[in-house]
Amino acid sequence: MVDYELERISDNLDKAAILWTGIPVDYVARLNRPVTDMRDVSPTKDIQTVASGYFDLTTGCKSCRGAGNARLIRIQTPTSSLFGDEIYGL
Repeated sequence: MVDYELERISDNLDKAAILWTGIPVDYVARLNRPVTDMRDVSPTKDIQTVASGYFDLTTGCKSCRGAGNARLIRIQTPTSSLFGDEIYGL
């Protein structure tokens, strides 16, 4: 599931770089590093590295949106699971 979500994020970053003229391309390009880092450690389930990559990704998204004057969308870490009937980490 992580790989699927990371692929979606990567695809959407590519689209954003092409379609959103207000976003500096180098900001979008820098977001590839945390996505790659998370993808690389996904099979090992290294939670600390994934969490660090996720933090870097959301921080980068906020910077990019600020630079492109797209502040109306707020990126944040989910506070609950998308799957209410599943519990992870037990």
